[in-house]
Amino acid sequence: MTHDTLPAIILEKREEHEDGSATYTFQIEDRTRELLVDEGLRFILTCAAAKLDTEYALEILMSYNEDDPDVE
Repeated sequence: MTHDTLPAIILEKREEHEDGSATYTFQIEDRTRELLVDEGLRFILTCAAAKLDTEYALEILMSYNEDDPDVE
């Protein structure tokens, strides 16, 4: 991947198990892996600074609606 291309995460393999769980194998290039680590650490540290549980922060993000008039 060059710096001109977007980072990509490619699902290489998905294996479903009898208990309902699944195992996923991804192909991630080095630059993409670095970006994931950087952004993941930034998210965790931001949550810690705001005294937010990461699961709660993810719930907030997943319920985000840009059409909501209360969202700036």
